[in-house]
Amino acid sequence: MSRLLRMACAYIRDDSGATSIEYAIIGLLMSITCIVGATTLGSRLSNDLMNKIAANM
Repeated sequence: MSRLLRMACAYIRDDSGATSIEYAIIGLLMSITCIVGATTLGSRLSNDLMNKIAANM
């Protein structure tokens, strides 16, 4: 049992994967920001385009 406890404590103290997780979270946040921005911009351009087309008819 003490071997399992030592292994668990060593696993908790090990922070070698922390950097990759941090980069993954940053990449995720940047992706979400880009998707939201593109969606908002696309919706606004679509609405403006439709309004211009409707005004010309």
